[in-house]
Amino acid sequence: MHLRALSLPDPDPWMAALAVGADWLRARLPYGDADLARRAEMDHLDPGRRRALADALAAQAAQLGAGEASRAAIERLRDPRTLVVVAGQQAGALGGPGYTLLKAAGAVAYARRAQALLGRPVVPVFWTATEDHDVGEIQRLRLPLPGGGHRDFHLFQPVPAGRRPVGPMEAGDALRRLVREVRESPAMPGAHRQEVLDLAEGLIDGHPTVGGHFMALMARLFASTPLVLLDPMDEALRRLVADVFERALLDPEAVAAAARAGERAVAAVGREVQVPWQERETGVFALLDGERHMLEVEGADLVPRGLPGERAARAAWAERARRTPAAFSSAVHLRPVVQGALLPVLGVVLGPGEVRYHAQLRELFELFDVPVPVVWPRPRAVLVGGTARRLLTRLGLEVEDVLGGWQARLEAALAARDTVGIEAAFTRFDARLAAAHGELVATVAPLGRDLVELGEKNLRRMRDEAAWLRSKAEQALRQGNDTLVRQYRTVGEHLAPESGPQDRHLSFVAFLAQYGLDLGERLAASDDLCQGGVMAAEVVDAP
Repeated sequence: MHLRALSLPDPDPWMAALAVGADWLRARLPYGDADLARRAEMDHLDPGRRRALADALAAQAAQLGAGEASRAAIERLRDPRTLVVVAGQQAGALGGPGYTLLKAAGAVAYARRAQALLGRPVVPVFWTATEDHDVGEIQRLRLPLPGGGHRDFHLFQPVPAGRRPVGPMEAGDALRRLVREVRESPAMPGAHRQEVLDLAEGLIDGHPTVGGHFMALMARLFASTPLVLLDPMDEALRRLVADVFERALLDPEAVAAAARAGERAVAAVGREVQVPWQERETGVFALLDGERHMLEVEGADLVPRGLPGERAARAAWAERARRTPAAFSSAVHLRPVVQGALLPVLGVVLGPGEVRYHAQLRELFELFDVPVPVVWPRPRAVLVGGTARRLLTRLGLEVEDVLGGWQARLEAALAARDTVGIEAAFTRFDARLAAAHGELVATVAPLGRDLVELGEKNLRRMRDEAAWLRSKAEQALRQGNDTLVRQYRTVGEHLAPESGPQDRHLSFVAFLAQYGLDLGERLAASDDLCQGGVMAAEVVDAP
C-alpha cells in the first residue's frame, strides 16, 4: 500500500499546528523525536503493577481470541523497559466510523517507529471507551449505496434510556437484526461484502455485548499485529487506578483548579477551550444502579448528579472508590490521566477534537504525577482503489482535484463540451436585454412616474424567464453528457461523500467490503502512515 501526503492545506488548524510543531502548541503538548526520547525516560510503573496489568490484559485477550502477536505484546509489558502507544475510540456498531480503523492502524505504526528510534519495546494499545454512556454516539452505521448517497442503520431501536455504560450492554439480538438488515439491503457494495457480514455475525454468540463484539471484531481485523485491545471497565484494571479516583474525590478543588489553569493557558494563546470544566464537578462518575452519575461538590460532601439522597462525605466516597473501583469511572478530563496511571504511556494518537482538549490537560497530569504523553496526529487518509482509481485515471484527475471541489471540476468539464456556448450566449442576451429595456422604459417614463418601477419589475421577470431557459439548456447539456456526470459524481461519492471527510462520513466496514478484511493490517504495516497531514492511500483490492 502506498500513502502520500496530499498537496492541500490541512483543513484543521490544530492538526496543522501539530504537524509543524508550532511553539504555542508545543508548550502544551510534547511532540517530535526529541520529546519522545525525554518522555521515554519517565516510566513510573513498578514491577508489581506491570505484572497485574499484563495478567489482566492476558485474560481479556484470551476471552477475545486475540492473535499470537497481541498476546506476545502483552507479555512484553512485564519488561520494565516496555512502553505503550495508546489510541482509543468508542465501541461503535460493527466497528464505528472509518477513522477508528485508522486510529488502531496508527497506534501500530507509531509504536513500531518509536521502538526503532528508542531501541526498546513499544506496544500499541487500543483503549475501548466501554464506560461511555452516550448510546447515540455508537449506534449509527452509515453505509454507501451503489448509486451514490448513503443509508443509515441503527443498532438499537429504540435507543435505550438512561446513562448506562455502553460496553456491557446486551446487544446480541440487536446485532443480529442489524446484520440482517444490511444483508437484505443494497447498501455496502463490494467484493468482500459477504465475508464482512459473515464475520460480524459469527462473533455475536461469543461476544453478545456492545463492547465485547466491537473488541472481538477489532481483534480479528488486526490479528497479525501486536495491537492490544483494552477494556477499561475490567475490575482488575480498575483496581490499579483506584488511587486516581480516591485523590480526585478527596480534593476536588485541586482538580478543578488544575483544569481551569489549563483552560487559561489555552485561552492565553488565543485558542478556544474545547471542553470547559463544569462548576461543581469532580471529573469522576459513580455507577449507581447500573447508571453513571457525575459526583458533584456540595460543601464538604459529594452528591451524585440527580440523586440528592446519595449525598455523602468526600472521605466516604473515596473509601468506596478504594474498595470498589469498578463502580467508578473518569470523565473526559481525567481519562488521559487514568490511562497514564494505568499504562507506561509513551505517546497517544489523537484526532482533531482530542488534540484540542488534550492541550488543556498538562496541569492535571502534573497534579496526579503522571507524565504528559507525546502526541501524534491520528492518521487521516482517503482510501483510493478499484472504481475510484479507474475513474481518476479516466477523467485525468488527482485526489486533490476531488477533495478541492469535484463539482467545480465537473462544471469546467461540461463547459469544455458546450458546443453552443451557453454562458456566452446568455451573457450577450442579458446585455442586449438590459440596453433595449432601458431604452423602452426611458421612452414611456414621461407618461407616469410609476412606469419606472413597473419597468424594473418587468425586467426582473424577463431575466427570471431567461434564467429558467438557461437552466434548461444546462440540463440538456448534462443529459447529453450523462456518462461524464455519473463518473464525476461516483468518484466524488467515493472520495468525498457529501463533500465531507471519507473517514468520518462512512462506517469502516464499508471499506472492508471494498478492500478486504486485511485492510487494517495493511494500513498498519505502512510506515508512511506516520507522516501526518491528510494522505491518499492507494489500496489494491484484496484477492
